Parts: sequence; structure tokens; C-alpha cells
Amino acid sequence: MLKIICCAAWLGLGALTCAQAGAAEFNEAQTSAIEKIIADYVVNHPELIVQAMQKLEEQQLEIQKNNVKVFGSRLREDSDTPSLGSSKQKNYLIEFFDFNCGYCKIMEPLFKQLSEDKELDCQVMFVNYPLLAQSSVKAATIALAIHSLQKEKYFEFHDILMHEKVELEDLKALEKLVTERLKLDFDKVMDIVKSKAPQEKLTENLIMGKTLSVTGTPYLIINGTEFRGAIQDYAVLKQKILETSTK
Repeated sequence: MLKIICCAAWLGLGALTCAQAGAAEFNEAQTSAIEKIIADYVVNHPELIVQAMQKLEEQQLEIQKNNVKVFGSRLREDSDTPSLGSSKQKNYLIEFFDFNCGYCKIMEPLFKQLSEDKELDCQVMFVNYPLLAQSSVKAATIALAIHSLQKEKYFEFHDILMHEKVELEDLKALEKLVTERLKLDFDKVMDIVKSKAPQEKLTENLIMGKTLSVTGTPYLIINGTEFRGAIQDYAVLKQKILETSTK
């Protein structure tokens, strides 16, 4: 009942206001009459629907823009999110990525170049966002456990998985990589996995991504502005950093 009356008020039918709604209850016949008035009004003024949809889209866009900025600022200070550089740097880029994502792997060399570009002075962060397969979840969990254990080793692990062919579903292969190439105690890594801390971080990442409507990777936040899909040319990436820079 209240929904119908407020809808009428929203459409500009001054005779029906939410204030009046609190003063009276309508019977079935009155409700039907009100619904007919609203329906007839909408039919005769279809532009109202267009205007309402445009207004809703504008509001949703503003909410999305604000969420991107809020999460971007929060991630810059998050010590549990792998980062090249620090929040003190002039610019920042955050990538939501999946270890099985081919387009993420295409972008990977650009991030190293970006982190070393002294002109841009850019912090680069990596949000593990496993969407594509169960093996993505396994690799991301172990990666975050390594990050908790020894941050610099995380990037060794990250680089190997993004540049080489590794059987992510094979735990023995991952164990061999960790012990032989990273020179880490795999039992210590698994102790962190068993603590559920990496899984909790992944859940946090997935909730954040859902809020931002991230349905695929790579997804980028550059200086508080979102970009969806891969950027394959460093000059293009650099230009986006410059265009969004606010400092």
C-alpha cells in the first residue's frame, strides 16, 4: 500500500503524498483506482520512466565512483595486499587478477615497468581475485600465505606463476616450487593456510569485488578511477596514470 502511494508521489501526483499515506488506509477498490491512475499517468507520460531510469543510472554511477575511491584508498594502506611501493608515492594502480587469467599475464610486464618508472612514481598493488577455477583459489591461498610469511618471496612466487607454465591444481608441483625455488619451508606456508587467514583475505577481496561489480579480470583502479579489461601498451597505461593523477 505505502509503496503504491509513494510511487504516485514520486511521479508527481500531488494529490497522493506519503504524508497522506500515514493518515489513511485504502480499501481494495480505492487501491485499484489509485493503481489505474498511476498506470494511465505513466502511459500518457512515458518520458517519466526514461527520466527516472536516467536518474537512477546517475545515482548508481556516483555510488560506484565513490566506492572505487574508498576501496582504492583503503587498499593503499592495507599491509595484507601485495604492493610494490608505498602509499607515500604520487600515483597508484591496483589490479584485481587471477593466476589463470591470460589477459592478466599479458599485462604483467607493464606493472614491473610501471613500478620502476621514476617519473610516474607509482605504487602498484595486486588483489588476488580468483574467479576462473578452483586452482585459482588454491594458488591465491598459497600466495597470500607466502606473503604473510615473507613479502619479498610473494613476488617471486607471483612472477613464476604469471610468466611460466605451472600446474596450479597440482599441490606437489606448488610445494616443489616453494621449497626448491623460493627456498621456503612449505610446512610453515601450510600452517598459515591452516590458520584460514589467507582464505579470510580472499573472502574480503571477493566481497570488495562484488561491491565494485567486478565480474572479470583484469580490473584496474588507477588513482581512484576504474578501468575494466587489459591494457596491452605501456604508453596507453602511462597516459591513464597521468590523466588520473591528482597530486
